[in-house]
Amino acid sequence: GVRMQIPALIAAGYDVRCLRVPPGNREGWPALTRAAAALLRGDVPSIVSAGGATVVAESFFAPLALMLAAEAPELVARLVLVNPAIGAGLASAEGDSSSSSSSEA
Repeated sequence: GVRMQIPALIAAGYDVRCLRVPPGNREGWPALTRAAAALLRGDVPSIVSAGGATVVAESFFAPLALMLAAEAPELVARLVLVNPAIGAGLASAEGDSSSSSSSEA
């Protein structure tokens, strides 16, 4: 996983920050996106002046990374999505509670 890559990223000169969502957190994608943006703005104010960060996201964090890039583009210069679960939660993020669709053969 991505965690094993951290030492090499640090050795290459990256300032690595790992975001963690507590297991009991049941906030939706929009709230998590706002929280991630606020955390990055507060913790690393130089991100904007550097032209944004390289955001690496694995699996279910890929939707969060995509929404962060869309809602706070000044914070994200590049996205690296590893094994992305792209459809996970996107319908609920858009306010659509139905995830089924039908088609005729």
